[in-house]
Amino acid sequence: MSRKKYDANLPRYLTYRKASKSFFWRNPVTDKEFPLGQIARRDAITQAIEANNFIAQNHTPVALIEKLKVTDSFTVSAWIDRYEVLLQRRSLSVNAYKIRSNQLATVREKMGEIILAEVTTRHIAKFLESWITEGKNTMAGAMRSVLSDMFREAIVEGHIVKNPVEATRIPEIKVARERLQLETY
Repeated sequence: MSRKKYDANLPRYLTYRKASKSFFWRNPVTDKEFPLGQIARRDAITQAIEANNFIAQNHTPVALIEKLKVTDSFTVSAWIDRYEVLLQRRSLSVNAYKIRSNQLATVREKMGEIILAEVTTRHIAKFLESWITEGKNTMAGAMRSVLSDMFREAIVEGHIVKNPVEATRIPEIKVARERLQLETY
């Protein structure tokens, strides 16, 4: 018989790691883990029980009915499916369509579950910030362009009223190379 992977005497979401000889408590709402350090077992249990009670009192899970109501709403992922149909109507080259499809796949992965009407400028800014912090301003500019066109088409079809991309700043794109001059050639 195999060894138990957890201590049954500890409260829920509290674990003890032998390697670091310390206790950790995991927030069940956010799944973020908090180290409690190398404290006494009794203190760790007390803190975990307090945290669990606080979460239980303040956290109200979303009812199944609410989840079912939300699924009827138009998500970003559903809009991307419709937007791809609109893209096919345009006379884009095969390469341009392939690039745009990959960009839309990235948008779907990051923001696909959000309801289209609830997308805010904050969502867009957070989405673009991941490339800006890595110094990939060209990619951030390209993604901003795709998002702007995508939400512009959503306005045309009446799904949203305002384009959340317009309020974001265009990333400053610096060209690292220069053109080859005739004298240097």
